[in-house]
Amino acid sequence: MQPRFVHTIGSTAAAAARPVRPTADDRSARHSSDLRIDGWLVQPTLNLLTRDNATVRLRAQLMDLLLCLASRPGRVFAKEDLVAEVWEGRWIAQSALSRCVAELRAALGDDAQQPRLIQTITKRGYRLIAPVEVVDEPAEPSPVWAAAAMAAAAEAAGPRAMTRPGRSGSASSCPRRGRR
Repeated sequence: MQPRFVHTIGSTAAAAARPVRPTADDRSARHSSDLRIDGWLVQPTLNLLTRDNATVRLRAQLMDLLLCLASRPGRVFAKEDLVAEVWEGRWIAQSALSRCVAELRAALGDDAQQPRLIQTITKRGYRLIAPVEVVDEPAEPSPVWAAAAMAAAAEAAGPRAMTRPGRSGSASSCPRRGRR
């Protein structure tokens, strides 16, 4: 992918030649394929990790961090490079990056003292040490998504399909979460 350049009026030539940082849409388009990392099925478009019928939902930021590391397994990513890619150059404290790496390790069941997946390179950054393979066939839906699909199908069938046993014609009174 060629870097895009932007010229800003009144800027120096060096500042004008800086590439535009990739947006979240650019990253998601680049990482739309599922990956397999140390037995985990990584589904970037769903922010899901699946392994042995266990499903872990990641925050988008953690998925971006994992995808950045997985883009070049074995390569040491400087902390500044990770911040530029994942946080799009916004200023963050060093502890925020460390906390995100710790959270990602916890989700993957990795240990910082004896890493299988993410290794800390002291005073340098981090690297993914597990092999990464692109999954060509579509992943089987996780049990969570299968249940959500069944609920959506029942809702689409109309209020009669959502009646409770023993109550004729009354729609389910499960509270809905989220914005109204």
